[in-house]
Amino acid sequence: MKNFLVSVAITVHFLGCGTQESGPAGKVLRFGIPQAPASLDPATTTDLYYCQIVFNTFETLIALDWEKEAFIPRLATSWQVDSTRTRWTFSLRRNVVFHDGSSFNAEAVKVSLERLFDAKSSYYRKDQTDTYGHFAFSMIKEIRTMNDSTVQFILKYPYSAFLDNLATPNFAAIVSPRALKKFGKDFGSHPVGTGPFQFEGSEPDSQIVIKKFPRYWGKPPQLERVIYKIIPSLETKLRQLKSGELEVMSGLSASSVHQLQLTPGIEVVEEALRATVFLGFNCQAYPFSEINMRRAVAQALDKISLVHSASRGLALVAKGSLPPLTMGYDPTLRDLPYTPQQAKALLQSGGYQNDTAVRLSSITQTDALRVDVMIQGIKDYVEKIGMAVDLDLYDDWQAYRKNVLIGSKSQFFRDGWTGYTRHPDNFLYPLFHSRSTHNFFKYKNSEVDSLLEQARRTPDEPTQRVLYRRIQEIILQDVPAVFISHPKAVYAIRDCVKNFRVDPLAIPWLNEVRLE
Repeated sequence: MKNFLVSVAITVHFLGCGTQESGPAGKVLRFGIPQAPASLDPATTTDLYYCQIVFNTFETLIALDWEKEAFIPRLATSWQVDSTRTRWTFSLRRNVVFHDGSSFNAEAVKVSLERLFDAKSSYYRKDQTDTYGHFAFSMIKEIRTMNDSTVQFILKYPYSAFLDNLATPNFAAIVSPRALKKFGKDFGSHPVGTGPFQFEGSEPDSQIVIKKFPRYWGKPPQLERVIYKIIPSLETKLRQLKSGELEVMSGLSASSVHQLQLTPGIEVVEEALRATVFLGFNCQAYPFSEINMRRAVAQALDKISLVHSASRGLALVAKGSLPPLTMGYDPTLRDLPYTPQQAKALLQSGGYQNDTAVRLSSITQTDALRVDVMIQGIKDYVEKIGMAVDLDLYDDWQAYRKNVLIGSKSQFFRDGWTGYTRHPDNFLYPLFHSRSTHNFFKYKNSEVDSLLEQARRTPDEPTQRVLYRRIQEIILQDVPAVFISHPKAVYAIRDCVKNFRVDPLAIPWLNEVRLE
């Protein structure tokens, strides 16, 4: 989302606050989502819909105030670092309890984070633990519990994005050790955190329910319950929304936005998103193991037309890998221009034989990162230069991730990545470092590896910016991917929904939402 992994842009639609199914009137929010998360465990999740739910049930030590771009207290009340920037000490909030009644303390922090990267942890499971946590915290040498309310991190080296990573629930959600011990591998079906909402229950392929946590340490939510209804069909969600069976909906295509803008009582809200849509190449498989074949496809694509037709004004044309609002974003970078005749010449000079179609894979979800009209447009442009293309479409995210992103069943694929922090390390390191398990392009460049390692060890921001610009320049030359667009998150809310707040990650925070 992750492209989260994907990491994706979301479109949310409120059309009617109808009669509530249960609970006090006006206190239950019904939220339609296209599919169920594979897990509600922060250590294992790889999909967007997890974020929509558990960002409201789990918390981190610190958080980022996106407007001020400053870190603020959450489960930690203060923190400090020594002169070497390798020893971080956090004072923890007292009298906080998990949803299962157990106490939040330093040991809970240690257990929650060690299981992400330390194979010696009792709760580390290689078959389940997602690797985002590993790349985010592999620089941690030791986590020390000084006392119940003080925890200390000893790093192997100064890491420039350490606080950024601690501030996102994708990497650093604090979970209940008691629940981990009780549920084991099934913790993802029984998630226990400290957030304003707690997991109540679920029905497979039907719904997931969270409810107000009465012992929450902070300001209590105004909603009593949120019901996430799993509805794969866009048409069904729209129909239920209009009939009053849903108040909220995610998974709308860009083509739906114009209709919503004309709907009385609906406000469409756009939010710039820290995300990039790209066409990725398998750099270890022919024909895209050859750099000129990748450059040919890059120069075959009219990105401006693609983005206009697919996103209808809800995305910016990308010039590089990093999205706006990310440190190191540079609008002066230039990628390969749209020059179809030169693209044809590159294919011919490279000896390409158009005797076997190349496979182009995509997930057919209706969010802003994966609009279906774009995949057909890519196919058409590539075939115009003489390269036959077979579309390979998936409607299941986990199967797509296993077969295409992690596996090697396609020569190229259309996908996207959302940076879940403001720091470029979260974007560039996982996607382009040769040892990263999220390097879906199978891309290898020793200079890029070295620069990425140097940048994450560099404390001052000006030097980081120089390093990240050079990294982006090399990536644009090597073309492991064509960076197509930076989408917006789009929401539509009805008049009865108040205080709906979304951050630049396109995640709706529901603790202040109320229905009138």
